[in-house]
Amino acid sequence: MLKKDSPGYYENLTISKCKRIVRPLVSKIHALNDLNSKYPSMLDFNFPHDDECLQGILSKKSLDHDNNVELPVYYQQGPVRRKIRKLEKRKNAKCYDYDSDYDESDYLLETSSINIYSSPEVREHISRMNSLIEPLNSSERLKSLKPYISSQLYQAYYDIFLIFRTIINSLILKTQRNFDSSLNIPKLSSLCSFKIGKFMALSTKPTYFEMNHSLLFDPDTIPYHLRKYLDILLDDIDEWLEMKPEVVTFAHRIDLLFGYVMHLLVINLDLTLYLLIPILIHWLNEELRRPGNKMLQSLSRNFFVEYWTYGPDYFENTGFEGIASILTGSQKRERNLNIFWIFHKIGYWKNLINSFDCKSATAGLNSYEVLILDTIPLNNKLSLNILTNLDTEKQDFLGDIYPMIKKNPQHPQINNILILIITQLISTTRLKIKQCLKIHDFLDCFQFAYDSVISFVHTWLFLPVKEELLVFNSLYPGNNEIFHALISFADFQIRQCDKCFLNLTKSRSSFPSKVNIDESFIIKLETIRDDLSIVKRTLELLRLYYLDTVGNFIIEPHNVEEISTFILSIQKAKANSFKVKEFPLCNNSYNDLLIWLFDQQDPTLLQISRLCFRKYYGNKSSFKNDLIDNLYCMLFEGDAITSSSSEEIDDSRLDNSDDDIDEDEDKT
Repeated sequence: MLKKDSPGYYENLTISKCKRIVRPLVSKIHALNDLNSKYPSMLDFNFPHDDECLQGILSKKSLDHDNNVELPVYYQQGPVRRKIRKLEKRKNAKCYDYDSDYDESDYLLETSSINIYSSPEVREHISRMNSLIEPLNSSERLKSLKPYISSQLYQAYYDIFLIFRTIINSLILKTQRNFDSSLNIPKLSSLCSFKIGKFMALSTKPTYFEMNHSLLFDPDTIPYHLRKYLDILLDDIDEWLEMKPEVVTFAHRIDLLFGYVMHLLVINLDLTLYLLIPILIHWLNEELRRPGNKMLQSLSRNFFVEYWTYGPDYFENTGFEGIASILTGSQKRERNLNIFWIFHKIGYWKNLINSFDCKSATAGLNSYEVLILDTIPLNNKLSLNILTNLDTEKQDFLGDIYPMIKKNPQHPQINNILILIITQLISTTRLKIKQCLKIHDFLDCFQFAYDSVISFVHTWLFLPVKEELLVFNSLYPGNNEIFHALISFADFQIRQCDKCFLNLTKSRSSFPSKVNIDESFIIKLETIRDDLSIVKRTLELLRLYYLDTVGNFIIEPHNVEEISTFILSIQKAKANSFKVKEFPLCNNSYNDLLIWLFDQQDPTLLQISRLCFRKYYGNKSSFKNDLIDNLYCMLFEGDAITSSSSEEIDDSRLDNSDDDIDEDEDKT
């Protein structure tokens, strides 16, 4: 066996042989791109959207996979996100977070009642989807696509699959290169070679279908917008493989070539290969289980990361942003985003990620949820067009995302996701208002806007017993923008309600005999309008608190009862949940807000603080908890307590410690 540093180790892997190895892959990808340019519908993913069928498979997946409720993630990195004072650990009182709303059992009970065997057609669809979601091997994963894609696309995928396997066999499995099976961590030089392979793909003319096609058949037909890149791009990968120092590039020629192949596939992801790459990764995971194939684990993981995180950042700082944006189209990306959400809903991604043991750079107990949060901000996955096409009224995607956010409250992408969500809500409601034809349509639209704001605010500003679960993070950028968007959104809906009232009044006065409006509708519209106004006023108050800004709070035209009720409703799981109950529990995050209201030395804010205390802890004067008792003394015996002394009380009396949190809370 030749050693790696021996002269004959790579003598069989010449540059011409490297080009011969990858040439069939380049040709087949361009043949598929050519078909796509002529027949775009060939790449359609014809997934059945029949409600009964889809609900059947969702029910089965829920019963099979979601019986075990996973615990929220507590991150140990970064400072604790208290807003007012850093409190010491308390040692006596116990806390139970009964107002935590994340409970998968409700969804489980709802879906378990669906009869998934209602008809032969449904059973057939479910059988096909089971094969798609949980294939036995990579070949079966490829075959499972056959009912949903065109025969031409399936044949092209099959050919590329075989070519990819041949390349791997040629470069790794059948060469004289043996990988040390004891190496669990890939060499840095190999990882760097994979990255260099990205520039090999981006910088060469054969990578780009339109340019390659023109150069092969008629160089004079190169489009004008591509001619300026002729002198920038290399003719082929020769120069990269001959790059100095030769002793380094020669020793890592296999790694460079695989990096090139991997990124050649990723670059064509948006155009044609979105459904194929998971199959290729699956095959790599099968092969890495064989003895001596440890290196394939690194290849597989890198391939998945490049695929999963593919987005605008992929081309940044490469020098090829211009040509990449020209040669990749938004139409193809939109089609792939539809597939992304369909696969999320049926459990395809979850099974894939769990079976591959894929991990995110962000810590988390549930790898799938963390990876979903990683990728949501990429490629505008929450765009209005995408979710409208997927009928979001029947498939509640935000209902899936909010629990993920609450279980991973310190994920670095949370604010980016929240900005995308509020942008989506604004766009959706504006579109709904334009589409309203009847007065009851307006009522439904305003109710949708109100419920959406409640759900959003509950997720973002919920004040949990365990402060590690607080989603709001003052260190993340975008908090001011989110508050501004929420307040502006509520204000827009209020103005639309007023406009609706004005139009109704004009219609009644102009055509009193023809316009007959149910009074209950007027009452409901007035109620929603008042609720939206309360939301706006309360958010203005909470913005002062969360952003630590100085400003005046104007409560008119509302009262302290309405504002305090909405503050408490943020602790609730469902919109319009204004029926309060007494909470015999100590919540430091909630106490922080009450203390801040007290410290403002404003009579109105003091009343709000007192009402919030009563509605949360109950109408008692003794609570058998020193912390709650001390807070009660601060708020209701304020004549003996000044503002300066309240700070001392907060530090000395209102401390919480992790030891006080009952272990049972972790099971909620």
